[in-house]
Amino acid sequence: MSSTFRILHHGVGEGARRHGIEVKRIQQLLQPNGFRTEASGVWHSGTTDALVRFQDKIRDPNAVFSGFDPGYVRRSLAPNDRLLFELAYGAHVLIRLSAGGKVWRHALAFEDVHQWCEEQHIGFDMNRRAVWGFDGYPTWAIMTESDGDLNALFDTKTPRALNCTLYANLMMSVWKQGNAHRRPFMASVKEAGGLSHFAQNRYGYPLLGKFESVEDIRKLTNPHPHGLYCVESGKIRVNHLGLLYKDRVYECNLSPTRDVHSVTLDFWAAAHPWGFVLGPAPA
Repeated sequence: MSSTFRILHHGVGEGARRHGIEVKRIQQLLQPNGFRTEASGVWHSGTTDALVRFQDKIRDPNAVFSGFDPGYVRRSLAPNDRLLFELAYGAHVLIRLSAGGKVWRHALAFEDVHQWCEEQHIGFDMNRRAVWGFDGYPTWAIMTESDGDLNALFDTKTPRALNCTLYANLMMSVWKQGNAHRRPFMASVKEAGGLSHFAQNRYGYPLLGKFESVEDIRKLTNPHPHGLYCVESGKIRVNHLGLLYKDRVYECNLSPTRDVHSVTLDFWAAAHPWGFVLGPAPA
């Protein structure tokens, strides 16, 4: 399973491929950017028109990237076209990772990315989704509707939403390396939950033990109070993941709000009376 995702592996549009899933991705990205092109997977005149009008829309000094020639109008897209970033950014399928890239790690990166997710009001959704490192852009992640890199599409109604496992997977990678572009990060989280300890299996967090109270959690984490811990809710089977840092639990969950947020450990433990503690995160 890959860590990163590319929107295109082939050129699409006029003079290039005009059928297939990659064409459909471009059509899907055009929709939340404000264009009513049909996401049929067949490149038609309406797709060309929407792509041209999108370029008119972003051709200003406030565009995120202005690396393309403003005098050249694209009617097709290549795999490394920087216009793809503008499409993804405008469609709200991107998550900004550590602004310091490979330099920022641990608490600095973790708190920075979490704060950005809160400010963007990234919500909670249990539908099947995947978060990847955005190939070629180490300070960005990209969200798709499914976790197979060849058949992945985008959710045009709610382009960007997480669940507890997707959030924990992304943020444990951010703590470790500032981004989500290389191992141990992988987009798939199929093995999480149930009898599996995801943080241990993927990121090497030691399993410290079970808890039945907030006092148990503090006792297990007191030897390394400034580390990052994964707290798993569930008496026998794991059914929720949160990340504990400095007496606050960071998560994406239904409660108390249906989004990415943080709560005090006391508040979290009251709602999750038993489970497992893993950590601290390996250096």
